[in-house]
Amino acid sequence: MQSYLLADEVEKYEKAYKQPLVEMISYALWITVFICALGLIIAAAKIVVGYLEGNPRREVFGVFWVMAGCLLATSATSIATELLF
Repeated sequence: MQSYLLADEVEKYEKAYKQPLVEMISYALWITVFICALGLIIAAAKIVVGYLEGNPRREVFGVFWVMAGCLLATSATSIATELLF
């Protein structure tokens, strides 16, 4: 009987401490997605400027680097969430 009550108390306190951490990680994920979208817009603008100057090929690789960084950042946030909980 005593161990059952202790397990319930532990579960109650685990939920109380996990909730703020889950919210912080979800906010971090949304901030990461926003920064990734901003990076893609900036990379696209650099392509347009490169096109107007006559050499857009060099700037196209910037989009690939930004997309790779977005994939890495969002997957890292998701993996951290799964590992913590």
